Amino acid sequence: MPIKIKGFKIFEGASPDVSFLPMLARRKLDLTGKIVFQLANALAGGKSGYKSVFASRYGCLNDCIKLFDSLNSGMGVSPNGFSSSVHNFPMGMFSIVEKNKSPYTAIAAGENSLEAGLVEAFLETGKVLFVYAQEPLLDMIDGESAPPCGLAFYCENCESGEICVEFGNFSVEPMSFEKLKCFFENGGEICGKFLKLKSAV
Repeated sequence: MPIKIKGFKIFEGASPDVSFLPMLARRKLDLTGKIVFQLANALAGGKSGYKSVFASRYGCLNDCIKLFDSLNSGMGVSPNGFSSSVHNFPMGMFSIVEKNKSPYTAIAAGENSLEAGLVEAFLETGKVLFVYAQEPLLDMIDGESAPPCGLAFYCENCESGEICVEFGNFSVEPMSFEKLKCFFENGGEICGKFLKLKSAV
């Protein structure tokens, strides 16, 4: 299946740039949300009529833990705090800010989250914005402690494109952020559990 990539962005660092947002909107975003907004705005800011796919293993889990701590301490939970802790919040808020009324999907599939999001994005028809974002978990949570990262691309299915996508069973290891980043920057071929990506000749 040929896919035309119209642009991709990588985030690796500690401070996403969301200075284009009003202060009130910035305050609603956790680190994952800020990564999503920086990447999505760079590729789709000002556009409309595209579908969106957001993938993250943990999403807003850190915010959820903070809410539980607040409940346990008897402080209660604010409506804004609750609404911004759900998994689809970053992409949903970006759609609202951009006034994009097309459908969006939020994916969480454990260690397969990145690849499952790619499968969803590549199976969509028309123009699609894909965003993957991840932040380190709080120390109290037993999980990955990798630095924050993100990857996004804007694509569409077409008769010819920059990459060829094949679905199947290829590996016991899921596609990783590092391998996908290297593929977008350098081309070549990579395999995950369910996908094979190859630069078009």
